[in-house]
Amino acid sequence: MNVALLHTKDAVDGAEDPVLGQIEGALRAGGHEPRRVMVDSEVDPVVRALTQHRPDLVINLAESFAGKSALESNIAALLNLLDLRYTGSSPAGLLVAGDKTLSKKVLRFHGIKTPEFATVYRGMVDWAGDIQFPLIVKPPQEDASLGITQ
Repeated sequence: MNVALLHTKDAVDGAEDPVLGQIEGALRAGGHEPRRVMVDSEVDPVVRALTQHRPDLVINLAESFAGKSALESNIAALLNLLDLRYTGSSPAGLLVAGDKTLSKKVLRFHGIKTPEFATVYRGMVDWAGDIQFPLIVKPPQEDASLGITQ
């Protein structure tokens, strides 16, 4: 099987992500042909790489575009436009999961308990439950602990 490993340049602060080599090795051991395709800040090279070598499957490890994690859903949308099979969430799933405020509202609507939260955008309070101190302040569209400092 021809497999594309779609990844971002900034996966580990410019250093190669060791997971890429591990996945590549496992695919080769299974008799597959992996090819790395890096997502950086230009769409054309990605489209060219994916259309010239038309993979049977894309392992989508790209978590940003041009260093912006909020654009992650666009990568999956591009894969849809190119009619490629890929791993990971759909563009809609990435949009919902990538927006902490929207995710929490959807979970609460369905009766799933989450910690109390407030949403503030440019000084305006969009949402505030029964929130109390101490608090953790997080950017609404960053992954993991990005944007959280002392």
